[in-house]
Amino acid sequence: MVCTANICRSPYAAAVLGARLSRLPGQPGFQVTSAGTKAIRDAGLCSEAASLLSGERVTGESPAHASSLVDDSAIDSADLVLVMELAHRSAVALISPSARQRTFTLREAARLAQHVQLGPRPDSSDHDAPGDVRFREFVEELNSLRGDARLTAPAAGPWWKRTSSRGIDPLDIPDGHNSTNRQHKAVLAQVGEATENIAADLTRLFA
Repeated sequence: MVCTANICRSPYAAAVLGARLSRLPGQPGFQVTSAGTKAIRDAGLCSEAASLLSGERVTGESPAHASSLVDDSAIDSADLVLVMELAHRSAVALISPSARQRTFTLREAARLAQHVQLGPRPDSSDHDAPGDVRFREFVEELNSLRGDARLTAPAAGPWWKRTSSRGIDPLDIPDGHNSTNRQHKAVLAQVGEATENIAADLTRLFA
């Protein structure tokens, strides 16, 4: 997960997705981490995200979270890179051009994932298609569907309408951290919704 400062959107999404995937039967080894394109190292999780994670009893990237700057090592080791805005997708591509086909905005991936259909799951005696290979097939299918994500701006009140009119792409979840408390919560609600949708589709495909 990638956002700007790595103190709000991306660590919140990483914690939620990691917690949901940890509940899968025979959990196939998912590891969810986060970083920021302009992160100041070791900054803590913002109070709003920390409060939400505490209320949802989500463990993982908790209030003890320490921000980190996204780099080529983090990107190249990831099978899937989910970013909050198209600008982050561009930043990831500049760092590691080979990651383009596995980098999506969170809302884009959430919309595309519901259309992914993988082949039959191999039986337990088939060692040629372990969980990591199957997950890469999922990412390849996401990429093949790219362009089919028909998104509109979220209808979540006047703030979203104003930001959309200023050119916010519907694939983006804009930064609300330095906005009002209401706007901040609206951003995290969008992050949570998209993350839960992806978790549901991964559960469908891997449970």
